Amino acid sequence: MQFNALGMNDMIDCPEPTFNTIQNDPSNLGRGGFTKNPSDNYKFKVPQPYNLADSPFYGHGSSFRTIKEVIKYKNMAVPQNKNILKNQIDPIFKPIGLTPEEINTLTAFITQALYDPKLRRFVPQKLPSGLCFPNADLQSRRDMNCF
Repeated sequence: MQFNALGMNDMIDCPEPTFNTIQNDPSNLGRGGFTKNPSDNYKFKVPQPYNLADSPFYGHGSSFRTIKEVIKYKNMAVPQNKNILKNQIDPIFKPIGLTPEEINTLTAFITQALYDPKLRRFVPQKLPSGLCFPNADLQSRRDMNCF
């Protein structure tokens, strides 16, 4: 349940229209766009590490296409997003110093060892709220047609 500012690009910067955001969309500010607290700006939810290999893109701005790209980005710790002030970047975002071999090993671990091809067996048939899984909100209910 962590939120961190790691300097990744905004969703508007993604070459594909993954989230259909606009330049001044509050969601580009991450948690700050919802809380309206400037100290939350550019902080995004840290995803769980399981089954990341199923995702077509990574990073809150969809600026990465592989797990290895994310690992390399975090290893170098050079922010992509020029709109984020240096003091807004999380102190945990600093160069790690992994070797190419360590990057490959970590990529393999996340891609293969933290992958469960049968993870869908845990998807509930329905939620007590009547909303959709995994996005339990009214818009997802309409979008996913789960009434």
